[in-house]
Amino acid sequence: SVIEHIECWDATYVTNGARHAMELARRGFKTYLLSGQMKASTEAIIGYDAVDSLRKYHFSKCFIGTDGIDLENGLTTSDIEESMVKAEAIRRSEAVYILADSSKFGLLASITFAPLESGTIITDQLPDQNFRSQTEIIELGKAT
Repeated sequence: SVIEHIECWDATYVTNGARHAMELARRGFKTYLLSGQMKASTEAIIGYDAVDSLRKYHFSKCFIGTDGIDLENGLTTSDIEESMVKAEAIRRSEAVYILADSSKFGLLASITFAPLESGTIITDQLPDQNFRSQTEIIELGKAT
């Protein structure tokens, strides 16, 4: 998990992931969990109440996952209530980082929550170089 690599202790962390909140808190980080409906399969807080909860925050950085990355349709997910939370978090962030392994490229889930150019994609490797024309991509699997 990305949380294992966090070393910034003077930041405040806000998440809609119950597991992420527990992990951050266990490590001693100042952590807030959004309020709202919990999605049982992912333990993510979703829906209108979660979006409303986000509206009081302004983020310097946002790290967000995606179910699919499509050249024409952008960043996609399969849950409308989850897409609302992702879109609002992106709107409220200065810098956005999309976390996606290489299998997500070329996949199209049913709901677009943001265009590709919304943020920098961090991935293990990029299977299709055409995505570089749409947004910045960082490949962690490649030696720099």
